[in-house]
Amino acid sequence: MSLNEFKGQRSPTIIREYFELLRWKNKGCPLELSHERIESDEILLSIKQGQKSHETLISYTINSIKSVRTEILSDQEQIESVEKEIYSLIKSIFSLRESLLSLSSKRYTEEKFSSGDYSKIPDLSLRKILIYLLKQVLADIKQAFLYIINYYLEKPIITAITLILVIPISLFLSWKFNSFSTISLLVIALVYFLKKINYIHKRHQRTGKEHLAKVEIDRQQKLKQEFENRIQEERKKIETSLQEFEVRLQERRIDSQILRERKQTLEAYLLQKEQKLTELEQVRQQKLDEYQQKIDELVGQEKSRRNEYLFNLEKQVQKWLDHDIERLTDKGMKKLKIISDGNYDQVNVLQNEPIRVVIGITEKTKSFENILVDSDVNLFMESSESKEIYIDQNDFESEKSFDEKSKKYGVYGFVVIFLCANFFSYYKCYYNFIRGRSVDEEIAEYMYDSIVSIKIQEKSSVRLKNEQQKNVYRKRLLITTNDGKVVCFNLSRNRGEKNYSIRFYQIEEAAIAIRDMLRQRRIDKTLTEDLDLT
Repeated sequence: MSLNEFKGQRSPTIIREYFELLRWKNKGCPLELSHERIESDEILLSIKQGQKSHETLISYTINSIKSVRTEILSDQEQIESVEKEIYSLIKSIFSLRESLLSLSSKRYTEEKFSSGDYSKIPDLSLRKILIYLLKQVLADIKQAFLYIINYYLEKPIITAITLILVIPISLFLSWKFNSFSTISLLVIALVYFLKKINYIHKRHQRTGKEHLAKVEIDRQQKLKQEFENRIQEERKKIETSLQEFEVRLQERRIDSQILRERKQTLEAYLLQKEQKLTELEQVRQQKLDEYQQKIDELVGQEKSRRNEYLFNLEKQVQKWLDHDIERLTDKGMKKLKIISDGNYDQVNVLQNEPIRVVIGITEKTKSFENILVDSDVNLFMESSESKEIYIDQNDFESEKSFDEKSKKYGVYGFVVIFLCANFFSYYKCYYNFIRGRSVDEEIAEYMYDSIVSIKIQEKSSVRLKNEQQKNVYRKRLLITTNDGKVVCFNLSRNRGEKNYSIRFYQIEEAAIAIRDMLRQRRIDKTLTEDLDLT
């Protein structure tokens, strides 16, 4: 922007923009390009479109990698689970095979199997004994009778002898010895019956033992058969379980192999995707570098444009400030009724160039003490309200100028001193440069006849690096009136603004000018008194 573009455009907005630009330049704030500037650049737009497509592809690749890693982790967990199952199946198979071996080595023993089906020898009661005895007697009689019949039928001679001899003898003996025969027969019968009873008992014992032996044999055979059946059933169950476990083991091994192959395939795919992601990230970094390079170029162009704009704007701001200082000077002259052109004999004509003081103010409560008046009646200056300037706080600015040789302020303290023939006066105010308005105006006028002394005070030191040079920190011009008031023009180096402050030498010039005026006044007065005496 050229200087001509600023003409007639002064406004608080453009002056605030000037301070914003100074702040940006002095503080090194990063320059943010506007969205419109970025969107309007075709190269940046193409790079951003490429970045967007690459970001989409990178995001897709990252998601694919995450998915593959999840699948690999899932496969690894499944492999570990299958391997645990395989290990468990192998242990179960070993256990079943040991069980088969144990079954093969088993033999039937009575200790391992027992049955509650025991047969006992039946007890012989009296009734049973009598029945058995009766049956035996009848059987013996029958058998004896049949035996005798058969015997006599087979041997008739013996039959004849028995009939001829035995029967008669028996009859004779039975007649002769009736009691004896009875007793004999009873004894014989008793012996017979006792033998029969003994026979019956022994036979019963023998029959019972035979029965018990048969029952035991049957029981042992039955138990052995049951044992073999149980062994066979257990063998079948174990063999069936063994076959199932072997089938499951084979299936699990196949599953494990499939999972391992799938895991290897996924790992190879993952490696491929990671390599692709690395390539995409390299391309993205290249795009980012290219984008940043272009942004840096645009930022450099924008900085150059802003610096050029700020350079031109500062020239215009300087012109506005110069114009405002001249305007404030004219305002002070009008308020004090002082004219610059006219006959030197007139009391209100300037005898020298106005001495102007322009000092930047940074705070509302910053006191402007370049002129101090020792007054007992200045009640207004002693009030608490005088400590605050009635200017918007947002208008207080303080930034280094573009060339960094001076500072620019939003609010200034302004003083202009006028030296006339019979008096000197000053106009003082706070000036809001942003809005072009002045506040807290003050005007004063002192007659030379009332001045009794002029004094300059200096605060200085000898420089340490060069003892031949002197460093001046502060100078004050003290003017004392005949009523005891002191007017102090105070100047400190650290408070001076380089372009518009009173220089140290200006205080000396002001003192010389006032002394000349006073001396001239004294000479004129003496001449006038001499003329009056004559």
